Amino acid sequence: MISKRLTPTRLLQLIVLVFIVTTPLYADTPRSDFQQLIKEVRLTIRDRLVVMTSVARYKWANQLPIEDLAREKTVIKNTVNQAKAAGLKPGYAVNVVSAQIKAAKQVQLGWFQRWKLVPGSEARIPLEDLDTDIRPAITEITERLILQLVSLKSFQLTCKHIAQLEEVPKNLQAYAEAWHTAANGIVPQGLKCK
Repeated sequence: MISKRLTPTRLLQLIVLVFIVTTPLYADTPRSDFQQLIKEVRLTIRDRLVVMTSVARYKWANQLPIEDLAREKTVIKNTVNQAKAAGLKPGYAVNVVSAQIKAAKQVQLGWFQRWKLVPGSEARIPLEDLDTDIRPAITEITERLILQLVSLKSFQLTCKHIAQLEEVPKNLQAYAEAWHTAANGIVPQGLKCK
């Protein structure tokens, strides 16, 4: 009997299968689609960084440390599994997600520093539950990023593309350091642009 419950891992495998089956149909994808993919990767990086405000708020309210090594280990383990299922080199996926984790901690640290300077200002940010609200959103964003990395591997990233990734969005200037950390994590090893 086939289970009616579709787990996130099974869903990812199904999406990858569809991608693999349809990729030959789009082998001659125009460069404009590549530009769209770069934009989508930027949006995914943005989405992950923005969610970190909620993570910081929860940790602040519950007096939790920014760094959660046990959770990071779980995220990396999931990344390896997702990368293998997607046909992506696990080492590259781990490097990318590790950069996202580092960027996330930079954002959280920034919020903690602000709230120390202005006690009570954290109350302006809604308090969401880490396990039921925030982590599922982060998991979805990370899975989206892994799929985008699969799409990126069919293109030849150049320094021009890396410069596009690194450009900090105007509305995220406060997160410039974190943005650069996250964007630079996308750069494949061996590509030297500076």
